[in-house]
Amino acid sequence: MKKILSLVLALAMILTLGAAFAEYGTTNTHTITIEKNNATGARSYEAYQILKGNLDAAEGVLADIQWGANVNAAGQAALLTAVGLTTDKTAEDFAKAISGYTSAQLDQLAVTINANLTGSAAGTSTNNGTNSSYTIPVTGDGYYFIKDVTTNLPEGETASKHMVNIVRDVTIKAKDSVLTPDKKETTQDPNQVKVKDGTAAIGDEITFDVNITIPDTNPYKRFWFVMNDKLPAGLTYTGITSIKVGEANYAGEYDATPEAVATADAVTTAGGQAIEIIFKEFKAVVEANNYIGKTLTVTYTAVVNDDAVYGNTGNKNEVEFKYSNDPTKNYDGEPGSDSTDPVGTTPKSTTETDVTALKIKKVDGSSKAALAGAEFEIASTSYNMTITKGERFKANAEGAYYKLLDGSYTTTVPGSKVNDVVVNDTQYVKNGDAYDRYDLESFEEVQSAPATDKKITVTTNADGEISIKGLKPGTYTVTETKAPDGYNKINDTYTLIIDWGKDGEVYKFSKGTGSSEGWTMAEDGSLFEITIANNKGTTLPSTGGIGTTIFYVLGGL
Repeated sequence: MKKILSLVLALAMILTLGAAFAEYGTTNTHTITIEKNNATGARSYEAYQILKGNLDAAEGVLADIQWGANVNAAGQAALLTAVGLTTDKTAEDFAKAISGYTSAQLDQLAVTINANLTGSAAGTSTNNGTNSSYTIPVTGDGYYFIKDVTTNLPEGETASKHMVNIVRDVTIKAKDSVLTPDKKETTQDPNQVKVKDGTAAIGDEITFDVNITIPDTNPYKRFWFVMNDKLPAGLTYTGITSIKVGEANYAGEYDATPEAVATADAVTTAGGQAIEIIFKEFKAVVEANNYIGKTLTVTYTAVVNDDAVYGNTGNKNEVEFKYSNDPTKNYDGEPGSDSTDPVGTTPKSTTETDVTALKIKKVDGSSKAALAGAEFEIASTSYNMTITKGERFKANAEGAYYKLLDGSYTTTVPGSKVNDVVVNDTQYVKNGDAYDRYDLESFEEVQSAPATDKKITVTTNADGEISIKGLKPGTYTVTETKAPDGYNKINDTYTLIIDWGKDGEVYKFSKGTGSSEGWTMAEDGSLFEITIANNKGTTLPSTGGIGTTIFYVLGGL
């Protein structure tokens, strides 16, 4: 009986151990905790069982490996092929083949795993209430594939790349990323630091730098990357200077590798121009040159034109990138094609270029009436080109104005009488027997300042005004070179110093020298205005007339 009982007990123990062994690992429950990395919005995750077996939780080792519940026969063949094995190999062989894989190799393998999943997810995530961590409960020991299935990703964010892990109670960090471009500008001043808000004059060439961190492209089969830049009407695109990663040219010299980057053409659209740069074969170039995580810088230039907006509303210029944001998609075709694969859009990065204007008002010193025909010279090193609005004399054989030898103009006809005195025509400019005659015409034109002598000469219009647009901060001198007929010329030189603040500071100016009726500035900094008064000349006695006594005598009689 003892022998029989011992045999029965031994068999019972063997059967019990066998049953336990058969069930070991299949009913164990585990919790996968996912901590968000860069993402800001809520996320959703799913877990799929790729391999199953018996887990040594302490060692993190999976034994007795078999294919998991979410990989069918076709998927098994695809995974074996992906790691260089023949399709008759086992799950154990597959596990041994990937045991030494690097993170980058696992990223590539995860793309294949994702494409060959079958059945319902082994577990789905629940939020812990803070949007910072998520838990997925799963049943069964094994090697699990976790994927981000979030819809409507927040602006600038990518879905987490695929994660694979042997499951015990494990905490892993999501592998999402946030793309945010940073655009800055500088003017021709080599000492100016690149800023978000800058100032310029019409004709200034501005250099823009667009910086963005290159995302991790490894989890993707293909990766779309496109830069879209919208210029305002006041800026004209002039071309790309460089595309670099750090100090290295992106995939070599830009002009030498048009297949790496599409040529950027500016397309005129409503309110300005649009630039599109398509980075072709982005994934291949980035991974071949180890660019992931480095900064890509696109540098291009634009010129301030005569459509510029004046004042602190500025000429706003914005850029955004469109990119692949879901590693589970194939991204076949080209960006902008009919593909339904989702594309993320970064937040817009905006720069602002501010431009101002100067108005000179010429008035009578007593009546304050507007005076036309006053000529001014305006000089400054702070502009390259201006839009000038005013009046000027234009030759016309039938014109009402005559030019005098001293460079002034008069409507008095040579040879006519003034106070019974015949006007001496020897002071008039003549061309042969004909007097030079002119009209006073209104104009508004773009006028370039000479490269070495940055001065322009302008004449007040019928309203006594001169408007000079398209200026930037600097020192401007205003000198009257000719007074209106019958008025004394002012010998003072007026100095206006425009000191335009940055980052929300109040725009300001100061009067350097010279006196005037008033100095004002528009609240938004769009216009600086000077009012300058002229006084009439002195009436002097003359001889050669018959006098007035006879008229008094005759009148008395």
